[in-house]
Amino acid sequence: MDYPDNELEAMERVLNDTNEEPIMLSYTFLKNVTNNFAEVIGSGGFGIVYMGVVRNWKLAVKKLYEKYDFSDKQFEEELTCLIRVKHKNIVRFLGYCSETQRKVEQHNGRFILADIRQRFLCFEYISDKSLYDYLKDESHKCDWDTTYQIIQGICQGLRYLHNEERINHLDLKPDNILLDGDMVPKITDFGLSRHFSDEYSRIITQTIGGTLGYTAPEYLNNGEISFKSDIFSLGVIMKQLLRGSMDLSDFENWQQLLDNNDIHRSQVKRCIRIAQLCVDDDQHRRPTIDCITDMLNKETVIETTVPQDFDSSRDSSRSTLHVNSDLSQQLPGIDNPRKLESTSKVKTILTDFVAYTLQVSSGLSQLLGIDPGKVEPSSEASRCWSSKTSKMLDVHPLELRYPWEPNQRIGCPVSLTNRTDRYVGVWITPTCPDTFFDFLFPVLKWPQTEEGLCSPLFHIMKPHSTWVVSVTMKKQPQPPLRDKDKFEVLMIATGSAKEDIEHLALSIGNKPNIDDNLLKQIKKLGGEVHRTMLSAGTCYQPANQAVISHQIISTRRFGSVYSLDVHPTETWILTGHRGGYVSIWNYHTQERVMALQVKKGYFYKFDSTSTSVTSCIYTAKFIAKNQWFAIGDDNGWVHVYNYTTRNKVEGFEAHDGKPINSLAVHPTYPMLLSSSHFDSSIKLWDWDHGWVCARTFDGHAGSGVLQLRLNQRDPNTFASVDTDDTAKVWNIHSSRPITTLVGSSSVDFLFNDSHRDFLVTCGLQTCVCAEIWDLRTEERVHTLAVDGQSICNLACHPTLPTLVTMLLDGTVCLWDATTYRLEKMLHFSDCIDRGMQFIETKDELTRRFVVGYNKGIAIWKLICQQ
Repeated sequence: MDYPDNELEAMERVLNDTNEEPIMLSYTFLKNVTNNFAEVIGSGGFGIVYMGVVRNWKLAVKKLYEKYDFSDKQFEEELTCLIRVKHKNIVRFLGYCSETQRKVEQHNGRFILADIRQRFLCFEYISDKSLYDYLKDESHKCDWDTTYQIIQGICQGLRYLHNEERINHLDLKPDNILLDGDMVPKITDFGLSRHFSDEYSRIITQTIGGTLGYTAPEYLNNGEISFKSDIFSLGVIMKQLLRGSMDLSDFENWQQLLDNNDIHRSQVKRCIRIAQLCVDDDQHRRPTIDCITDMLNKETVIETTVPQDFDSSRDSSRSTLHVNSDLSQQLPGIDNPRKLESTSKVKTILTDFVAYTLQVSSGLSQLLGIDPGKVEPSSEASRCWSSKTSKMLDVHPLELRYPWEPNQRIGCPVSLTNRTDRYVGVWITPTCPDTFFDFLFPVLKWPQTEEGLCSPLFHIMKPHSTWVVSVTMKKQPQPPLRDKDKFEVLMIATGSAKEDIEHLALSIGNKPNIDDNLLKQIKKLGGEVHRTMLSAGTCYQPANQAVISHQIISTRRFGSVYSLDVHPTETWILTGHRGGYVSIWNYHTQERVMALQVKKGYFYKFDSTSTSVTSCIYTAKFIAKNQWFAIGDDNGWVHVYNYTTRNKVEGFEAHDGKPINSLAVHPTYPMLLSSSHFDSSIKLWDWDHGWVCARTFDGHAGSGVLQLRLNQRDPNTFASVDTDDTAKVWNIHSSRPITTLVGSSSVDFLFNDSHRDFLVTCGLQTCVCAEIWDLRTEERVHTLAVDGQSICNLACHPTLPTLVTMLLDGTVCLWDATTYRLEKMLHFSDCIDRGMQFIETKDELTRRFVVGYNKGIAIWKLICQQ
């Protein structure tokens, strides 16, 4: 097909690189890619959608109706919204066209030359269906996991629109939510959207749009637009998802829904309650999108009766209010908050409590009508507590349970997270004498005070950092008499200077007493205080036994594992060995698929003596679409084999006799990257053109390159690290690096809910911590550290916000890249790390990753708690 070359090349760049901005397109180009607008794939109130094809990609080309009164200003506003938004739960905008053509038209019996306006919007093609189609399908009604995934995805997309881009969608409905092949929802159709400046959060308009049934009453009746307008639409959609139907006539009778989802009962109740709140006629009682996502993510609930003035539903049924998990230990004057009968009592207590500790979730504060920013307590102390403290300073988990084993030391990690721009001082103090738990520090001891209590432990945390410390149960022959020990955790943030915390710590000593005197000091320094209780106790069942499992595949007969790779579609792991062997293993059946010796040992003469040397396969990678694997040997050669026939496809010298330690395979282009730790050049090989070297990347100044990592979100970019602890990010189409970061020996691209690209690094010389970088600003956004341990390697999940790090002692740490909390710590003492990689799965609750070590392969499977 005849495309304009420059537009075709530009569109290919946009399709290949998610960071590329949408482009202006010509009518001729769109006419060609749609085969003269031959295939209609959808239509709506503003236009008709056609299928477009560019090489191997499909496009959705929306032609706006000519008869629709769509002014230049409206078109410009829609373009502004579309160009701004980039999020996994919003359909990606690729380009636009606005052309006027002169055409002969018949008018009142005469032929005249008229101006015909053609407007088009071009989007990524979503191959599955809309949420409307999903709700019309009867087969999905019992699939709660999919329903909950769709609810979360819509909320995440709406949260991005409201918070990051300040965009009101104003036509949120099932037709405008598309579902991809993995049932990930993507919001589309911004024809009515409005962008709010920072100065305004509400406007009045004479032009009423939207769809009846989804339009908020204040917008429909008075033309009043706010972010709560979208919340009303969200509530209606949630009701339809919960009901499994477009018909909401009997939604309030939701007991059958609860009975059908007994396993997920708490999630279902939470979603029902959120939906009820969202459709309240009074917009001031509707929760914000932040409040909704907070409520969706909370695990601890308080069952209580909500009076009619807080209840947006038409019934007086019991509902669920959400608070932080440590509230039950800290509410003054309440023995058991779960037994509260009166919300007025809760409100009275919480109003005072919010002023001092602010541990109430945003959802509960809003439901109770409490504004933490407007509380004015009489005590000087309360003015140091900030409404942002509970989000900016975090302790997780707040309760530790240990399986009892006689005469064993058992550790459990606690994450302390500082999301502020300030240094934070942390004091951890036991509240009981003769505690049977210790905080395990490599250097500091825990001396006893005169009262028999252990002295507090003190630590200074950097801005935007997570610090993990292990709480260890002492060796004891008999179970402890007490069920639990408690520790007070005090986190104080002062000014941005570290010296402020150091001076404050000197004045406090090692026994902080939160009185007006101390709080005056903190207030003078512009500080904030976060105070909570941590408990640790024993149980008789192994912790998390049902959610953690691992299996070992021994590969000793082929030599120590030096490299590994996971097949993208088969349940296979490819391993390279010290003995020159390559083997493939099925991680489900733990059986060997094949083994092949691709390099044999040789003799090396030195000082008239002959020494036997064994070849090592330092790197091996699947080239899945060709049924190949490629290996780099210790003589600088790349060898390619067909893993079905075991025949050799190709062999060529890539790095002049220098050992090849890293390969990377482009998922769509016929391209292979190679590097050597004795060669500062990275080379790109094109196998469709006889394995020629298509490009060389020469930006590293060190003696060699240690590692290559492709960006899974944008495979045209990759990262590399050299022997001088320098990381660089490249685009395969350019020989000049995009970004350079110092202090890295291991890197990977990190996925999270943002549209930005992040890189995680840990350094060979300073490998105490892992650092997360925003590649757009080239700034460090967070630091992860485990007390007393060094992080030597890392890997990121290709599609989920999950990071795994390896400590020098073989301990594996699994991190949540959104909250920066440590989720799991897995001890594997027999591990000499030979590489780590996640095994991708569509189940977002399951994390599976593989670790190569000297004796074989360890495959870990974790089912995350909801």
